[in-house]
Amino acid sequence: MSDTNGYSVKVDCRRSLSNMVAAGHYDWKNPDINDVNFKVTGAGVIVVTLELVSFDRQADSNFALDYCAKHNLRPALIEDLLAFGETYPAVQRHTPIMCPGTAWTNPESEEKEMPCLVEDCSERLLSLYMYACKWQQHWCMLARRS
Repeated sequence: MSDTNGYSVKVDCRRSLSNMVAAGHYDWKNPDINDVNFKVTGAGVIVVTLELVSFDRQADSNFALDYCAKHNLRPALIEDLLAFGETYPAVQRHTPIMCPGTAWTNPESEEKEMPCLVEDCSERLLSLYMYACKWQQHWCMLARRS
């Protein structure tokens, strides 16, 4: 398991989630990532250091959360992910970035899903990924130091 140097990010929780999404200038965004389904839980403006954590094995959300608990990390929330995507838009072109700290249950499938930043066909996407599904080895989790 490895983590990169930290990324300094300004998280402005005074903005609505839809404004945070728009500020990321994604080529495509999942319409289920909206102010109704996802809530910004922070307050005010803070500067945080976020880390990308990758694992030397296939992982899943529960493994990632256990890893956080053991390594003084907190899984990033959706407002962290959106601030990261806005500030460092090129990073998601190198690896999918998962956000298991925030999840939503899709009422149609009854599956728990988490937001993620990915690239597909050279486009930056703000997407959702099944919480229970396995992650590939090169995928990263976004986290904060506790």
